[in-house]
Amino acid sequence: MTARSDEAQLNVHLADALNRRYPRWTVTAERTRVIRDSPRSWPDIVLRYNGGQSIIVETEVEPAANVEQDAESRLGVTLDEGGERVEQVIALRYPTDIPYVQTELREAVEGAIFEYATLSLTADEVVVRWPTRGWLKGGVDGLAGVCETVALSEQALAAGLERLQRADHHRLRECLRRNSSRIMFLLTYDDHPNVRQMYDWVHSVSKQQWNYTINRTDDQQNGRQKQDGFYQPRGKGRELFIRNYLV
Repeated sequence: MTARSDEAQLNVHLADALNRRYPRWTVTAERTRVIRDSPRSWPDIVLRYNGGQSIIVETEVEPAANVEQDAESRLGVTLDEGGERVEQVIALRYPTDIPYVQTELREAVEGAIFEYATLSLTADEVVVRWPTRGWLKGGVDGLAGVCETVALSEQALAAGLERLQRADHHRLRECLRRNSSRIMFLLTYDDHPNVRQMYDWVHSVSKQQWNYTINRTDDQQNGRQKQDGFYQPRGKGRELFIRNYLV
C-alpha cells in the first residue's frame, strides 16, 4: 500500500507547477503570516501577479465538501504584504486518485485533471461564482489560464473607467469654456451637483422635463405586441439643460 500524500504536499507541487508556467508570478503555498490580522490562518496557495491582483486558491480532495465555503471566506481579506484586498479566489478539487499515486508526486500533479470554480467579489460586495453551476475541468495549463484571466480586478477596472470618464467630461467642459465666445451650445446632462458645479460659468443651468415623442409598441419581456392590446405610455425625460446663450 502506498503512503497517502497530504493536501499540503499537493499544494506545494501545484504552486511550483503554476510558477513554472509563469515565472513572473510569485506563487507560494502553505505559508503563515499571509493574511493581515490572522497570522495563524494561512491560505493553501497565493498567486501574486505583477500588474494584476493577487489570487488565493483553496484546495481539497474530492468530494471536497468544504472547499467552496473555505474559498468564500477568503474573499475580502487583506494580504499582509502590500495591504492588497483579495477580490478573486479559486476553489479547486483534487481528484481522489492523486493522494495514492505510486509515481512521482510532481508528475502526478502535472498530469492531473482538476475541477475548479472562481469566486469573485464585485464592487457592490456581491459574491459571483463562475461557472454558476458545476465545475470547470482542466489541468495545470487550464488552471493557469483562469488565474491569468481573473487577475484583472473588476473594481480596479471600474475605478479606472470612472477616472477616464471624469477626465472626458472635464475636457469637454474646458473645450466649451475656451470657445464659448464664438459658439453657442446646448448640452444636456443628468442632474448632479458635480455637473452643476462644472458649468456654473454658463448663462443657464436649468432642470427640464419633457415627454418622449416615441414610445414602445411591444413588450419584449412578456412577448406582447401592439396588436395584442399592448400599450405603453410615453416616458418622461428629466435632465439638466446647459446653455451659454440667452433666449
